[in-house]
Amino acid sequence: MDQRELDLVRSSFASLAAMPEVAGALFYEHLFFETPAYRAMFKNDMRVQAVKLINMLELIVGNLDRLEEVLPTVRELGVRHVKYGVRHEDYDALKKALLWMFEQALGDEFDPETRAAWARCYDLVADEMKAAARAAIEAGASSGAG
Repeated sequence: MDQRELDLVRSSFASLAAMPEVAGALFYEHLFFETPAYRAMFKNDMRVQAVKLINMLELIVGNLDRLEEVLPTVRELGVRHVKYGVRHEDYDALKKALLWMFEQALGDEFDPETRAAWARCYDLVADEMKAAARAAIEAGASSGAG
C-alpha cells in the first residue's frame, strides 16, 4: 500500500472506531443477511464479537506501515478461522460486508478512493490469513489428521 492508501485507511477507520459496537453490528447484520448460513459459525454474544472485529481492525490499521509486526497474529487468525469452518471462498463475502459496513457508517466520507484503499488493505490481510489456513490444512492432511 502506498502512503495515500495508508492515510485513507487510517482516517476512515478513526471515524469508525468511535462506534465499535455499531460498526461491528452493521458488519455482522449484513453478513448474515447476505449469507444466513454464516450465523451458525458464531456462538458468542454478537456485541462482544462486534467489538473483537473492530479491535482486530484497529490492530491492523495501527500497524499498516509495519505490517510484519502483526502478521503472526493475522496468520493465527487465519488458522483459527479454519476451525470455525471458514473456507477460502468465504473471504469474498467478508470483504463485501466490511466494505458495506464502512459505506453505511461513513456515508460520503467513504468515497471511491477510500473504498479502493480498504479493498487493497483487506486483500493484503486476507491473503495472509488464507495462506496460513492453507498451510495448516496441508500440514493436517500430511500428518494424517483430518
